[in-house]
Amino acid sequence: MSEGFIEIVKIMSALVGRATLSCKKMESLTYIRLMVSRLSSPGVESVLITLEVVNMVTVENPLLEHGVKYLYYLAPVKNLRSILRHGIMTKNVVEARKLDYIDCSDREVQALRREKSLHNYVPLFLNTRNAMTYRYQQSGVDFVILRLLSDLVTDYTCKVSDRIAACREAIIMDLTAKALVTFGVREIITVKNFYANHDLKQRLGAEILVHTDIIDSKWIESVFLAPGRSRIRDLSIKQLYDNAWNLYFYV
Repeated sequence: MSEGFIEIVKIMSALVGRATLSCKKMESLTYIRLMVSRLSSPGVESVLITLEVVNMVTVENPLLEHGVKYLYYLAPVKNLRSILRHGIMTKNVVEARKLDYIDCSDREVQALRREKSLHNYVPLFLNTRNAMTYRYQQSGVDFVILRLLSDLVTDYTCKVSDRIAACREAIIMDLTAKALVTFGVREIITVKNFYANHDLKQRLGAEILVHTDIIDSKWIESVFLAPGRSRIRDLSIKQLYDNAWNLYFYV
């Protein structure tokens, strides 16, 4: 291979590196994969360069445009220390590692989630005043609500559902500013009760679906306790009470 050919490859690689940096200002991070092949013909040496553009994770956080600084995850207290130590895992990963954990989820709902390959994602809520929180409280589950920084979406590939993702009629799209507007995210995050409204009940369960095996525990900002519950001993993370009943139901 000639020295000239090698120099061309070096120059193009440098240009690709610069292009990658400039792309970070875009809504979707893009990287450019450079593939170089050598084409030879009698007396001619040329270079075929192919640039492949591949969408990656969201660089900017579209949730902030709607005032969404936090996302939420419901966790049985017995699972809490493991989560704070190892992170929030997908159901597939938990089962594959045969971890000892408490599962308070609805079996029929989980069957639907498995059918839709949702166990490949970590589900987070935009609004915890939803059907799952109500069911946990009504059935006496000892659980807490983890508050995570919504900027985590800049570290992972995410999708958003317009309602409980397991619903047959749920629409799931890539997490973008347009998708959030289409799904009416402002209503989802502000409504506090669904009462007998079936459609609203589903919509308040809208999810941010994080496509990763494990969400790093560094994104967990605090743990919210229901008013009246005693603090959990020997936890390094901040524990707060939901005294205004913004996250829990008054039951």
